[in-house]
Amino acid sequence: MNLDLIVDQNHSYRQAVAIAYEKARRNGDVDAATAQECEMVLSEPEPDYVYHEAMLDHDLQSYEDGSVSFRTLSPRDFYERVKLNARITAAEGLADQMDNIWQDVKATVVGVETELLSQLKFSVDEKGTIKPLMVSGLLGVNDEKKLFDLLNNHSGFKNAAKGYVWLLAGVVGQTVEGLSARYARHFASSK
Repeated sequence: MNLDLIVDQNHSYRQAVAIAYEKARRNGDVDAATAQECEMVLSEPEPDYVYHEAMLDHDLQSYEDGSVSFRTLSPRDFYERVKLNARITAAEGLADQMDNIWQDVKATVVGVETELLSQLKFSVDEKGTIKPLMVSGLLGVNDEKKLFDLLNNHSGFKNAAKGYVWLLAGVVGQTVEGLSARYARHFASSK
């Protein structure tokens, strides 16, 4: 197939092919082989499975003669992989953004010991609630309440946390690493 597909998180592979095919037909850039392949893709129903990156596990086979064969991704799975990579990159970007916001917030906190602030981290639960965490030891009730209110009333931090949770919901179940991945480092279930 000779089309320029635009990867859109809201489009399936079939929808992306339909959009690219229609655009190429309007521009007169479709050859017979591409048209035939596009018609084949468009005539098939959407698959009823969700792409998961673990699908390539055990697809590398070695033979006695030393040759190795491996399965490559279908165009649909490749499209889904690109979408998944974009979501992973966005989740990592939001995690980094929250790290930067956290450093800014720590610099403006009044009434909490500096030594204590250096030992603090934060977590985000499935509702987007941000909680202060001590690396070691317990956080005092007053300090915890003050920091909890400060973190959850910071509009930039709160918006980033909600976006982060939303992105994780669409990524974690489709990746091999799941919640142990670096991009999920700030997530902690409230249960």
